[in-house]
Amino acid sequence: MTTTTSLTVKVNDLLPAVTTSSVTYSSSKGAYLTDGWTSAAGNTYGQLMYLSPQLAIVCDFGVGYAHTFLNGLKILRYNGHKAEVVDSRSYNSLFFDDAFVRSEAAEIIAEFIESQLRLTGAYASSEEIKNMAKRLIDDTVDYSRNRLGC
Repeated sequence: MTTTTSLTVKVNDLLPAVTTSSVTYSSSKGAYLTDGWTSAAGNTYGQLMYLSPQLAIVCDFGVGYAHTFLNGLKILRYNGHKAEVVDSRSYNSLFFDDAFVRSEAAEIIAEFIESQLRLTGAYASSEEIKNMAKRLIDDTVDYSRNRLGC
């Protein structure tokens, strides 16, 4: 079994709650893509996923006549056995932009870290939390892109 095939099998096992569609690795995108579907209007929809051992960043996208749109963003974390949703956001008529995805994902993770710290009575400065969240997101995207030598 090739590295691409074995990773795809692993992704399909880990993320059944994310999609019912088949997942394949796109070396041109440096991410996993689901099989898309096309609407009667001719727009194609699917999911792009950046994965690391800690997180999954799942982008719901739509490809229209001239642009690719970000329709939703979901962040999942691994609890050691399965993926759990941290949070998700929906968007309307927003052009897909990798920098925006990273920024939004980092904001979601920062909010999650802050809430977990409050629950445990621990403290970290807002700057420390933001830096950690950004690093986690960057590491996840980089892991997906570099995993197969892209």
